Amino acid sequence: EYLLLRPFVNANTIPNDHVLRISFVSGTKQDQNDLEIMMYKLGAQLEFTLNHPNIIKCYRACDMFDNSAFLPGTICILPRLGDTLESQLIKGIPLHKAVKAVAQVADVVSYLQKQSIIHRDLKPTNLMFDNGGNCIVADLDAACILNKEKLQKPLYDDDFKNRYAFHGYVEGSFGPLGYMCPDQHKGLENKERRKHDDTFVLGLLAYEVMTGAIAFNDLQVITGRHEVWPCYDNAARDQLMAKLKEKTGEEFSEVIGKALSVTPEERTDPLDIKKLLYGLSQRLERDYPSYTIKRQERY
Repeated sequence: EYLLLRPFVNANTIPNDHVLRISFVSGTKQDQNDLEIMMYKLGAQLEFTLNHPNIIKCYRACDMFDNSAFLPGTICILPRLGDTLESQLIKGIPLHKAVKAVAQVADVVSYLQKQSIIHRDLKPTNLMFDNGGNCIVADLDAACILNKEKLQKPLYDDDFKNRYAFHGYVEGSFGPLGYMCPDQHKGLENKERRKHDDTFVLGLLAYEVMTGAIAFNDLQVITGRHEVWPCYDNAARDQLMAKLKEKTGEEFSEVIGKALSVTPEERTDPLDIKKLLYGLSQRLERDYPSYTIKRQERY
């Protein structure tokens, strides 16, 4: 344990309100291991570099020793957070709190878009609450930087930056089951269009907190990890919009329906989603403070 934590000894150990995250690989395929290590390292560097109140902030990070005694990977010191949105939805969460959480995620998506970053893993298990009830976006391991010139602050490891951070790994079907943009599944290569991927997932999250249902479940298109979106088209989007309209009314279903558009360029600006959801959250907290939304179990 001393050898593993030795890089942090000079940092006066770990602050009381922080925790240690150790990410490592132990597989037998070297190519896959190398990719996972680079993903862990990218996540740590983004969490260290990005500056947004609703993105988890890495206090310190380093590489684990790459020798026979230790598995390769990264060690990060991160703030201690509470429940995930996933667990809150399953237990039951005040609707105004759930809607505010997605509004804060929309603000994060807008911030990332301006720096040409797509998160690619915006699922409820990666959205956590701090002590003040704010939603914090975590786990940037799967993120992809489409244009390094738009970064407001450069990554601190130039060697790593050159080797991986601006790679072309955007056309694969990487993404969480149930929260993957159809463009990721289809292998769309145009980076200007791919920057709208996270906006689509915002639409899925908004649908979920307002209906208490997972969009993929309602569409019944979950047949396997690589067959998530073959059925998604305008008819499927209209089906989701119809349920939203029934639950929320015309204005909400129209804005969120645009976020779920099949065509990336037609998707709603994340700041419009943020404005809509913040306003709705305030009205819900004022008029229905105890109204709770509870979601079904996954799949």
